[in-house]
Amino acid sequence: MHEQETSIALPDAASCPGWLLPNPSGVGYFVSKIDHSLLSRLHAVPLKTSEITALLNDLRMLAQAGEFPQDQLLELAADYATDARPEVVKAAVEAVHVVNSATLDSAGHAKFSAWINRHFGPQALKLGWRKREGDSEATNQLRVDLLPLAANLGAEPTLRAQAQQLARQWLVAKSGTGAAPQLGAMLGNILHSAAYNGDQALFEMLVATAAKTRDNGDRNEMLSALGSFTDPALRQKALDLMLSGGFDPREAVSILHTASSNPDSTPAVQQFVQQHYVALLDKLPEDSGATLPRMGRALCSAEERNNFDRFYKTRAAKYPGGKRNFAQTLESIDICVMNRTTQKGGMQRFMAAAAQ
Repeated sequence: MHEQETSIALPDAASCPGWLLPNPSGVGYFVSKIDHSLLSRLHAVPLKTSEITALLNDLRMLAQAGEFPQDQLLELAADYATDARPEVVKAAVEAVHVVNSATLDSAGHAKFSAWINRHFGPQALKLGWRKREGDSEATNQLRVDLLPLAANLGAEPTLRAQAQQLARQWLVAKSGTGAAPQLGAMLGNILHSAAYNGDQALFEMLVATAAKTRDNGDRNEMLSALGSFTDPALRQKALDLMLSGGFDPREAVSILHTASSNPDSTPAVQQFVQQHYVALLDKLPEDSGATLPRMGRALCSAEERNNFDRFYKTRAAKYPGGKRNFAQTLESIDICVMNRTTQKGGMQRFMAAAAQ
């Protein structure tokens, strides 16, 4: 189709159909926009796994672009949070991440956390952190997405405690005492979740173990996890490791990448980068001047946007690819700022209902 708009007549339709699915089997290479009234009718339809995942993914992309209400997407995600099909639950988990947590005040954080725990916590507890014999590949992929959501944003207490215990056991074993628990593909997620709500003792364990290990993969997992600390003082200590000389900056930069992926930590990352910009460029690979702007993608206020623009506009243009990275990041910030305004009413109503 080359036209901007077109109409398709329904064959032999004596009356309006009870429901309509724009992308049967989810195989079409397009994004479907469905209004709330039609969406509500689809709840009673036995859709295929591929159709539900396509629907959730389409609406997630539209919500991210400001073309669909985030609160309606979250309501739909909650409906599928306990679905028996892991692929469907995974798509519901991904839909939840449409909300930029930096746009929530402390009361909003608490309400959103409780809502996540109520709808996704039971399934996460049932799955557990560690792979079980007989788990399908879809179940394992769901575990990677669901467990961090429930433990971190959902603040599920049992999962948080389990992540702390497994991470500490693994770190102690890596230091030469005892056998390490077999965590497989969940190692990084467990370390990150432990750090997300971690204390000074865990921080020191991660730093000390990372400094001693000869395994590059394990060290990278630990350095990346250091970027997940949300305690402001510990987060700052983690960022300072970039310049302390204790680790190769080419590896330690994963601390910055991890911290910048958390909307609540992104402003601190931007402040750190701007304060130490010259020193960072001196230690990092030559193309870092082009990639550093990408660490601002989760910023979401007009003030942060203007500060980002002033700082990077001329600096990024000096490096191949920098101008493009700067423009793409600025676009992401602009979309988030726009969403923050246009979605405000719906999200306030959603949060009020979530608290009940």
